[in-house]
Amino acid sequence: MSLDGLAIEAAAAPLRRHMASRTRMVTLPPTIRPKTRAEGYAVQARVVPGEIIGWKIAATNVAGQRHINVDGPLVGRYAAGMVLPDGAEVSLRGNAMLVAEPEFAFTLARDLAPREAEYGLEEVMRAVADLRIGIEVPDSRFADFTAAGGPR
Repeated sequence: MSLDGLAIEAAAAPLRRHMASRTRMVTLPPTIRPKTRAEGYAVQARVVPGEIIGWKIAATNVAGQRHINVDGPLVGRYAAGMVLPDGAEVSLRGNAMLVAEPEFAFTLARDLAPREAEYGLEEVMRAVADLRIGIEVPDSRFADFTAAGGPR
C-alpha cells in the first residue's frame, strides 16, 4: 500500500523537527516509511525548507551506495538557506557524518524537464551554463546514517 498525502506529511514532520533541532531519530515507523523512491522524494519535498535553488546527486558509485545502504544514486534538494557565501566558516559541531566533500556544481542555462527517455551527454552539456566548485557538508537526521537505507 502506498503512502497517501497524510502519511507523507507524517513522515516529513519528524524529519523537519530533527533537521531544525539538529537531532537524530532511529528510524521512521514502518507505517509511514517510504516504500518507493517516488514516496521518498515526496517526503523530501516536504522536508527541505525554502526556495529550491539547486539539486545534488549522492551515492553516485557502488561504494557510496553500499556505505549508506541504498541501491542507486539519490537526488537531493538545495534550498536557498543551505548555500553559504564564499569564505563562510562552517562548524561540524553536532554533525554525525563529520565530512566535507568537494563537489562540482553546474549552473544550467535552461531546465531539463522530466521525461521518459534519459538525456544524452550532448543534450546535458548544451544545457550547462557554468561549472563551479563547492564544498558539501552532509549530515543525516538518522542516528545511524549507514543503516537508514532506501525505501522498503
